Amino acid sequence: MARTKEYVKKGEGLEKFIRDNRLVSKEAQMNQMMGEGYRDPRFIATTGNKNLDHWGLHPLAAEGSGQVLSTKMLGMAGEERLVDPATSGTYDPNSDTMRWKDMRGYGYKADKDDQPEFTQIHEIIHRASKLSGYREQREDRLKDKLPTDLQVYGRDKYSPLTEEILAHGLQHKLSGGNVEDKKLRDQIKFRVSKYFSDDKTKEKFLAAMPFIVEDFETYLEELDTESYKAGGLIMNYGDYGRSYK
Repeated sequence: MARTKEYVKKGEGLEKFIRDNRLVSKEAQMNQMMGEGYRDPRFIATTGNKNLDHWGLHPLAAEGSGQVLSTKMLGMAGEERLVDPATSGTYDPNSDTMRWKDMRGYGYKADKDDQPEFTQIHEIIHRASKLSGYREQREDRLKDKLPTDLQVYGRDKYSPLTEEILAHGLQHKLSGGNVEDKKLRDQIKFRVSKYFSDDKTKEKFLAAMPFIVEDFETYLEELDTESYKAGGLIMNYGDYGRSYK
């Protein structure tokens, strides 16, 4: 318990130091002045998809967002970390807080899909889904694109599943993978297994993954393009120099 309190105290002290010195705000403003766009230095500069950057990285994520630090990073002696490494990232839509961990160095065998930037992208996708309004529209948009037997489970199962399938699928795509990669298939099967145990249903959701990813990408492109064509500025974005042809 004493180490837990020490960890929390050190973490809170670091957060206070950042708030008092306005490091995040100052660096983001400097980036803007230097022509690099209004960027949150707590996260990667880009996901590789301009529309995803738009809705997932802007405006700055809420206070408390960023990397979850290990005990070693906080200068604590002894056991290297207190934070459970089982979950590499989280996004809380209620508080608009994104947090992520660097899983490497804790007995976790990382590969090309386990780099810290990819963990961030996964949570950025969740944030973009929420802030763009896609999360509320996804069920209706996919109604005619997915098999009807995948749409009878209700929002308690269907919505969380399609949300995670989207995040895994798009993150994997942006990292250069494809839908047939075993790791991605295993991730999707694991998510589906929390609700359904039969292999047939797992395969159906796997088959639906490309349609789910494509619909989200199409939605963001249409949303941003139509706004700019209409001469409007999207309210949550600081990049006023971007244009579409």
